[in-house]
Amino acid sequence: MKINGQWIEQKLSQNGFTVQDLSDQSGLDVAEIQKMIETSEGNELDWNTVLSTLNQYPALYAPANDLLTIIEGQMEQSSADEPCTIFYGVNQSDLLFVAIQFSDLSVHGANVSRDYLHRIDQVSLGQAYALFQAQADAIANAGAKLKNNRE
Repeated sequence: MKINGQWIEQKLSQNGFTVQDLSDQSGLDVAEIQKMIETSEGNELDWNTVLSTLNQYPALYAPANDLLTIIEGQMEQSSADEPCTIFYGVNQSDLLFVAIQFSDLSVHGANVSRDYLHRIDQVSLGQAYALFQAQADAIANAGAKLKNNRE
């Protein structure tokens, strides 16, 4: 596979990042990255920096189903209105909610570095539960559909 400027854009898009995000993560200037994207040209050090940064993007996994039980327990201890933070990312164009941080700063969910994740702050536990439940249902439905197609 030939690596060029279009590949950089594709990789950023697949992982839900922008050129500004890549600049922040790599330390390269936005203008330099944009030039690499538009012309597919850049010095070797810049290409190595971009490739190294892009290759660090994590493979994301949905959290285990017991996360719903953990959120339910937290709602019982406090309330469904308690604020929390949801961490999410994009993996091969699929949006995945992967972790939740409660007001006590404890983090639960998939075992993935939060360095490359986006966050939604001030979400109620009730809303978070609904999002993770919908995601779990969608994943279960997709898995059942794949199984049926193989039979």
